[in-house]
Amino acid sequence: ETINLVVVPSNVDIATTEALSMAQEVDPEGDRTIGILTKPDLVDKGTEEQVVDVVRNLICHLKKGYMIVKCRGQQDIQDRLSLAEALQKEKGFFEENPYFRGLLEEGRASVPCLAERLTTELITHVSKSLPLLENQIKESYQNLSDELQKYGTDIPEDETEKTFFLIEKITTFNQNITSFVQGEELVGPNDTRLFNKIRQEFQKWSGVIENNFRKGGEAIRRQIWTFENQYRGRELPGFVNYRTFETIIKQQIQLLEEPAIDMLHRISDRV
Repeated sequence: ETINLVVVPSNVDIATTEALSMAQEVDPEGDRTIGILTKPDLVDKGTEEQVVDVVRNLICHLKKGYMIVKCRGQQDIQDRLSLAEALQKEKGFFEENPYFRGLLEEGRASVPCLAERLTTELITHVSKSLPLLENQIKESYQNLSDELQKYGTDIPEDETEKTFFLIEKITTFNQNITSFVQGEELVGPNDTRLFNKIRQEFQKWSGVIENNFRKGGEAIRRQIWTFENQYRGRELPGFVNYRTFETIIKQQIQLLEEPAIDMLHRISDRV
């Protein structure tokens, strides 16, 4: 919530200056931007009327318009020209210039006029912004107050009350844990209980297991066929030796080890 001052020398094209483009980016409506022209003594002869048109907001329009000032030059600074003397010198420059004299009479020229204008603009802007800031503060205060109430009362000062306070917090914590374990925790209208979230993960895990055994089914059949035709001893047809069966199942379980660890991590994150 600030006022932007676009300071541009009078001897450059205001429409193409980078400062004005930057101000338009942050204030596209132009509600907070004031243009300030400087160095009117460096204006080329024959372009004074164009500078006057800019200050009168006829060239590149701004809602808050323009001001023009003449600050101390480098020579004035080296000569240790005081601010009071610089203001008097500036006033004399505008009064003697036939083009800029009218701007001084209109209150659009000189540093004192700029200071008065900025004071007025600042008061107006603050008066306009304060209600919005007040509403933002009230809203933030209400949100923080609501969140603070969720944490209960403050820690008491008395030692005995501190003990009861701690017991109450531990009891509440245990009740919450019990509610989670039993799947009876309180949830918001847009949230889901933990059991449902975990159940959804296990449903996905069930699909992973089925896909794994479906893909490995052919390999299992080949291994059983190999056993039947090469290694079967006194076992009945269709019955696989225990060690062979154990080897086949271990191979399938090894394929599920990494997905199972990922599943464990997801469930842990949920909890």
